[in-house]
Amino acid sequence: MTTIKPIQLELNTAQQQAEYFFNREFNAVDLHLLGNPFEDYEICFPSDEVLINEMFEDGYYLDYEEQKTEFIEEYGEFDQDDFNEHISELREFQEFKDNIEHFPMWSTVWSCDRFYIDSDYCNIDKLYELGIGVLETEDKYYLFICGCGYSFYNQHWIPLFKMLNWIEEETETTT
Repeated sequence: MTTIKPIQLELNTAQQQAEYFFNREFNAVDLHLLGNPFEDYEICFPSDEVLINEMFEDGYYLDYEEQKTEFIEEYGEFDQDDFNEHISELREFQEFKDNIEHFPMWSTVWSCDRFYIDSDYCNIDKLYELGIGVLETEDKYYLFICGCGYSFYNQHWIPLFKMLNWIEEETETTT
């Protein structure tokens, strides 16, 4: 019987760890293999709550304080869920939502488990906030990046794996 020598990986940087997790978790797929947009796959958008927050941070379409004041004047009290529902019905919000450029920049997407889409640890809203988009086919999910010209690891994958607590940075201790 032959003894197999174990392989030991040394992953000493966030980049190395992210590359390891990325390669372990995701498989690259050419977007064209998924078929026709809107027929064979759909882009999943985050919740209206996330988009409303983004719209107010942008400040281009509506002013938060002004909308909040008008809401209280009309309804007598402020409830965040009711406020979000009210905002989601406004024409300005629909314009904002329609103008979001949220589609794959490259023709590569990455297949992923449902864990990334709908779990206590990760979901479409959290992925969106990290700059990662989601496509849904009849039976599978795919991740994509809507950007180019920078390190996907530094901007997207390392933050994702840190959020999942798979990459932990050591804190320096002084003696």
